[in-house]
Amino acid sequence: MATLKSTLSIRGIVNGRSVNIEHTFTLEDVYDAGYHAREFGNSQYLITGNNAEGDAVTFTQDTPQYLLAVNRDTYGVDALRLSGTTMVAIDFLMPPNAIMCIGGTQGIAYAGTSATSISLASLDTLHLTPLSMLPAGSTSVLVAYVGTT
Repeated sequence: MATLKSTLSIRGIVNGRSVNIEHTFTLEDVYDAGYHAREFGNSQYLITGNNAEGDAVTFTQDTPQYLLAVNRDTYGVDALRLSGTTMVAIDFLMPPNAIMCIGGTQGIAYAGTSATSISLASLDTLHLTPLSMLPAGSTSVLVAYVGTT
């Protein structure tokens, strides 16, 4: 097992004020991780550490405990869709230079219609696609898991 440590730092000047924000997320006992990347401006070419099905990446585990997505393109836009057989799809818009980081020790996607309980969603597909009428972005995604299905 491995330990994943993610540190996100934002430093700069906004409206004449100095900004210095840092957030660290540590996830222990990681047993599997996957990497998925879209090359600049190419909506079909993917690099992945998992099984690629067209422009989607599939995973055999339940919802990941960590997801980091970065659109490295300064012009293109992507849509990142998380979906599964027991959940409504979750879509994230990845505009140019966008960064998104989600982490949860129990998982990042929950499902349920009950007002008193929820359960982990069976997230099995990560789908990265450009939006129609906009140039494709260059989004990379890293996911990590600690539990088995």
